[in-house]
Amino acid sequence: MFTSSSIILISLAYFALLLGVAKLGDKLLSFRAYANQHLQAIIYSLSLGVFLTSWTFYGSVGRASTSGLDYLGAYIGPILLFLLGHRVLYKIVLIAKHENIGSISDFISSRYGKSRRLAVLVTLIATLGLLPYIALQLKAIDLSYAVLTAQDGLRGTQADISVLVIALLIGIFSVLFGARQVDTSAHNPGMVLAIAVESLVKLVAFVTIGLFATYVINDGFGDIFNQLEEQKGSSLAAFDPFRTSFLIEILLGVIAVICLPRQFHRLAVENTNADHINTARWLFPLYMISMCLFMIPIAWAGSQALAGTSTNADLYSLMMPMAEGQTGLAILAYVGGISAAMGMVAVSTIAISTMLTNDIIMPFILHVRAVDVSQNKNLGRLLLNLRRLSIFAVLFMAYGYYLLIDSGTALVSIGLSAFVAVAQFGPPLFGGIFWRGGHVRGATVGLLAGFAAWIYCLLLPNLTGLLHLS
Repeated sequence: MFTSSSIILISLAYFALLLGVAKLGDKLLSFRAYANQHLQAIIYSLSLGVFLTSWTFYGSVGRASTSGLDYLGAYIGPILLFLLGHRVLYKIVLIAKHENIGSISDFISSRYGKSRRLAVLVTLIATLGLLPYIALQLKAIDLSYAVLTAQDGLRGTQADISVLVIALLIGIFSVLFGARQVDTSAHNPGMVLAIAVESLVKLVAFVTIGLFATYVINDGFGDIFNQLEEQKGSSLAAFDPFRTSFLIEILLGVIAVICLPRQFHRLAVENTNADHINTARWLFPLYMISMCLFMIPIAWAGSQALAGTSTNADLYSLMMPMAEGQTGLAILAYVGGISAAMGMVAVSTIAISTMLTNDIIMPFILHVRAVDVSQNKNLGRLLLNLRRLSIFAVLFMAYGYYLLIDSGTALVSIGLSAFVAVAQFGPPLFGGIFWRGGHVRGATVGLLAGFAAWIYCLLLPNLTGLLHLS
């Protein structure tokens, strides 16, 4: 096992690396934005990998161990969209560029006469819907910390403090490289490069663990599936591609890869050249397939290596290397896990803070005339400061939600809840693009109805369960 101080040092070292990468990106990419479009396209495509969070790194492996190939639903949708629906993505990027869009709330409201009420509603849904999703990333950090230090995730111990420290570091990173300009449609090349590096780190970590599970613990994919075939009752081998819930998850994945605020931010706001979609069309699906390929092997190897223990299946990616005595691989798994979590939290807080300040806070301040509009410099400084404060406010709210999450709660269940929340944005977004007859009242009523159903069916039961557990 590792000491708490060593894990914190590893986390700080990785954070320092990201700062260095972001700083380098700001210096180099800002001046060579059009010098090497192939490199720019690759960096852009890799940054879209922020879609794969700790839900993927830990939660999908846990789900694969209990539900077999059911985990694929959330990934098949995005893969199909990028492969077959790239023209839709291209159109979204072009619209965002033409209208200087800074967020998904800005985009949706712009399709319905720039309705401020619609923008506020989208912002509220996104904020409330994504707080549990951000808390999920903090929970994943807590679980991995607890495993490496053998603290069993006891709350009130150093684990909570370490998670808070990492959350604050993410907030500092987000402020330094994602909240520096008043214009929300302006690009942040350093931030994009850092997120691309994070995507690469988690890919290398996950594939390395997968290769170890496939070719060291077992004798390849054929051996694994032969073993699964011998165990007819194994949940890993069970799969029904035509089950309604599986098809719904595919649809949710299609919507989420565009409508999650962080994904829209990566896809449209930070896009410097619409033609980069042509590279993302094949590179992003390849990235996702590479991750999905090893989930069953890791789940199978984990279930074998940790048989007879009460280990949470979500932690197989981390626990399996430790059970096999692979300390270096366990550290790589930890870095990959926090990379998956940190990237999501950083981009999500930037996207949500932008929506909160632009759609709710600043309009309210201007409405009550709390500042002099004629003082443009002061107004811009105020906007930036509010955006920075909003980043930390979102992080602290997510941290509070994290403290309520029971250690036995499955990561996938929280992630799916967020997917359902942002799925409300799908109809008004696609309708606004392809249907000229859409009206702001219809979009508003649809969002309100879907939001109310989400609160009643998912948010309230989850909160009630969490409060009961606490």
